[in-house]
Amino acid sequence: MSVDFTKYPPPWAKDAIATKSGWMDKQTGEVLVAVSNLDLKKLNKKPVSKKPKAKVVKKSKKPAKFLVTHPDGKKEKISELKSFAEQHELQPTHLYKVISGKLKHHKNFKISKIGAKTKDK
Repeated sequence: MSVDFTKYPPPWAKDAIATKSGWMDKQTGEVLVAVSNLDLKKLNKKPVSKKPKAKVVKKSKKPAKFLVTHPDGKKEKISELKSFAEQHELQPTHLYKVISGKLKHHKNFKISKIGAKTKDK
């Protein structure tokens, strides 16, 4: 019994990918069966690029600094927003909304990002 490799992947590698040059191993990129004139349109497969994509490495940012105005008017500079919120029983999400301007205050605490541009109304 012979297998038509122009229509089906090799039986020993059912997860093989159809490429212009034949069937390729999905994990190693090794050509398993070289087949000329493999019709990718009939197989509904896209050709595989042999070059691996480069990963984008994000640089770590410096921690943000914030200026908090307490309900009694005292001003304080902080860098850890979540720990500040836990200490004062505040919700960090609400503090972020105050920073973005969606809320004016959270439990009478006002907060702004140091060095951020302010919107003029």
